[in-house]
Amino acid sequence: MKGKDEIRDTVKSFCQGMMAQLAEEYGTDYEGLKAKWLEIHEIYLETVNSFLEQWAENQSAAGSREAEPQIISAQQAVLEITDRDTGIICRRILPLEYVETDNGIRLSGETIDGYPSHLAFLSDTGMNRMKDILGKGPDTHRCR
Repeated sequence: MKGKDEIRDTVKSFCQGMMAQLAEEYGTDYEGLKAKWLEIHEIYLETVNSFLEQWAENQSAAGSREAEPQIISAQQAVLEITDRDTGIICRRILPLEYVETDNGIRLSGETIDGYPSHLAFLSDTGMNRMKDILGKGPDTHRCR
């Protein structure tokens, strides 16, 4: 198995070659180059995500995970944005806690003053449960 430095060098060399090819193809057409790069980047993310999902499913099928509620969590998150004016892609690693369940996603961090802060994004399942708790759900039991 290749070491971390060897893998990094291989990926770096591949990316430099790809960018050199794009620069040659698009010349001074920055918008065209940027659009093609975003397309390639999206394909890369789809490919990696597909591989990781398949790998996780294989691990689950092999018995490494028991049938339990799936919780995804991390102590940091990567934020990637494209500046709307310049089109420049920025990627930042943020020190915030990420927790995802079937109810939704919760991001936790601190305000600029150091106070705890949370953002919650509820899934459809989470919204339906919230409606049930507040008495706004259906008048029938969902376990029938």
